[in-house]
Amino acid sequence: MSQSVPQLELKDIKCIRGERLLFRKLNFSCQEGTLVRIAGPNGTGKTSLLRLLVGLMSPQEGKILWGGQEIKKLKEDFWKELVYIGHLNGVKDELTARENLL
Repeated sequence: MSQSVPQLELKDIKCIRGERLLFRKLNFSCQEGTLVRIAGPNGTGKTSLLRLLVGLMSPQEGKILWGGQEIKKLKEDFWKELVYIGHLNGVKDELTARENLL
């Protein structure tokens, strides 16, 4: 039985913010349809990791692959398949009120 290419794969990722090393040699992979939760204390690199994953930042070392190809080479083809909502609300509060959802 052959093993399929992971949809998302991180290979030896290193991330430095300012003068602080957040992580190095980070390896991870998951198949399409996998739910991933990123949790941890403030300042441990969760937001930086997400920014790396969506191409808003580049790692100091390593590669981020989407379907076996580097995201920095895929550019718009990668972003067509992506939804990223940062810390601020992406939907106005008045649109999420219960009466507006019915």
